[in-house]
Amino acid sequence: MTTTQDLTGWLEQWAEEARLLTATERRGKALTSGKAWAGLASAFGQLAPKDCRGDLYSNHEVSSQVLTRVVGLGHIAEAWARGEDVSVAELAADLEAFACRPLPEIQTWMLLNIVLPPGADIRLGKYRLWAASAEDLRQLQALPRMAAWLPKPALDPDGILAGCTFLAVGDDPAAKHEDGGWHVSFPNLRPERPHADVLVTLQLWDLSISVHPEVFFHVEPGRATTRTWGAPNIEPVYDDRGVEVDELLTTDGYTVSAESLDAFTAFVTAVYSLIEHAKGAKTTIRRSATAATSRLLRATQRTLGGKWVDETEVQDVLLDYVTATEALLATEDVDKSRRTSQRAASLWPADFDRLRVADLVTAAYKHRSNYAHGRDDKALPTFEELEQIRETAFIVFLRWLVCVRQYGDKVGRQLDCGLLSSEIRSEISDLVGRFAQASPTPNHRVVGRFRRSSTDSQNQ
Repeated sequence: MTTTQDLTGWLEQWAEEARLLTATERRGKALTSGKAWAGLASAFGQLAPKDCRGDLYSNHEVSSQVLTRVVGLGHIAEAWARGEDVSVAELAADLEAFACRPLPEIQTWMLLNIVLPPGADIRLGKYRLWAASAEDLRQLQALPRMAAWLPKPALDPDGILAGCTFLAVGDDPAAKHEDGGWHVSFPNLRPERPHADVLVTLQLWDLSISVHPEVFFHVEPGRATTRTWGAPNIEPVYDDRGVEVDELLTTDGYTVSAESLDAFTAFVTAVYSLIEHAKGAKTTIRRSATAATSRLLRATQRTLGGKWVDETEVQDVLLDYVTATEALLATEDVDKSRRTSQRAASLWPADFDRLRVADLVTAAYKHRSNYAHGRDDKALPTFEELEQIRETAFIVFLRWLVCVRQYGDKVGRQLDCGLLSSEIRSEISDLVGRFAQASPTPNHRVVGRFRRSSTDSQNQ
């Protein structure tokens, strides 16, 4: 007989053994200690040798814990015991396909609160950003034909997450495959931190709405999926009699239409490339970019619905924006407030905008100083002021990235000169303009004039 036929034969014998066990025995070692299981494990091992699938072994033997708890054979045994008609032939086909797959890469998947059109699939360095179809999620399952007898997976292809936007990345080599054992783990309260570069990149497309990773998943394609942090925002749908008839996934991020997908792809690809370039520098540029992305991400994660910040968080969010801007523009040890406000202003070509940016950054510094030194903060920044500070911090970051590609670690000096030299100021404006033309965004404030407040508009 071939190994496949062996697998089918041993599964049939194991099914008969499982039906004779008590519920307690099926949950213990008895389920995997009989002759049929030994034959099944041997046949499976011939299809999946240890040098190819070390994730399926414990020491030198096929791990019964992995097959029963992770792959799901324990649940299949329970179904047989209940008298359910589980096809051995289909199970054998699934198990054979599973055994013959290559060792799966351990990945982190993030469910984002933005919406991409169906078919969208974008590569940003090591990251994949795409609208995952039901078929994409189905391919994550170890035994897809057995879905009816297995618990719903964390990423259910028939569930509400099919078609949602995910950001995925391969994990570090130290990450471990699920082994079905019980482990004590400590919750990671900031799982988004390692992904600051790409999340800030996505935020820059539309500054009016915050980009958030809502849920994190540990994913081993074709093997196992586990939700590790967060939960999707699901609301019940009721009919006119008040009876719950459906569920609705709510997202509060921006939507990219099919018509704007090409522009979105070009923009985020260009921005991520700029961040990678800055992070690849062996100077203060790398440290500045790292500090800025970290702080911008921290502030964004505490901004809900794009603009709203809890009153208890306003000062911390303000601190993050000011610190991010300072990290980019004032790498010297002295006169940081003046350097930051003036160099930020130098990134705008028009007189009105330069004066307004300088005043705004100076006011933000004053608020930060009051908070940092424990002074009575009689006037927290209004939501409109905080929104302008937020926009300015992100726009400064993007324009700084554009200038860094041209000037390298001399960018601070060039921005100083731009305040005095119309020629250098024009050169900076041209750099930003060329980037905007090549990678347009619907948020014209990123590359256009600074947004005037409602008070300014009334005074004109």
